[in-house]
Parts: sequence; C-alpha cells; structure tokens
Amino acid sequence: MGLPGETLADMRMTIDLAHMLKRQYGIRGHVSMATPLYGTRLYDVCVEKGYLRQEMTPENVARSFEEAGMIETEDWTIPELRARRNAMRLQDSWLHRAVRKIRRAIAGRK
Repeated sequence: MGLPGETLADMRMTIDLAHMLKRQYGIRGHVSMATPLYGTRLYDVCVEKGYLRQEMTPENVARSFEEAGMIETEDWTIPELRARRNAMRLQDSWLHRAVRKIRRAIAGRK
C-alpha cells in the first residue's frame, strides 16, 4: 500500500480482500508499505511530484517499512496510510480473534 496513484478506496479494497481470505480460507494477509529506494522508478516519481516527506537516510528508509511514513500524495496523508496499515494488522490481534470466535459461537446457537 501507499503507491502514488493509489486511493484510500483502493487501500480499503486491499484490506477487505485480505480479511475475506483470512475468514474464508485461513490465509493470513500481509501488506507492505511502499518505500521509495534510490534508483527505482518509485523514487523518481516521488521526487518529481514532491511526495517524499522525509529525508532519504538509511534510518528513515528502514523505519518506513514498519511505520509507513515517507510518501504522502494528494490522495492520502501519512496518518491515513498508517490507519489503513493498522486496520490490516487488526485481523491478527488476539482481541479481534477472540471476538470473532465469540460471534461464530453465538451465530451457531441461533
């Protein structure tokens, strides 16, 4: 997620697909955050359009993979991207799994 041209609606569809795959097939999804590395087309586009929000240091690049925070476009902000990443991670939280099990148990009793 987080590529130039991607919208918040696109990200929501990606997350919804990952959650559906988890529910129906037990497949655990993973989302990678777009990180513009030197020498890539993504880096060139981000520089050309002014999307980079942090200096390209090794530390910032490393943090970007986990924190999602080097690119921001006219379609979304870094906090919005982080919120989408957190929504994706929610599927793996113990609390979310527990609530899902309770819902299934209740639905089975009706």
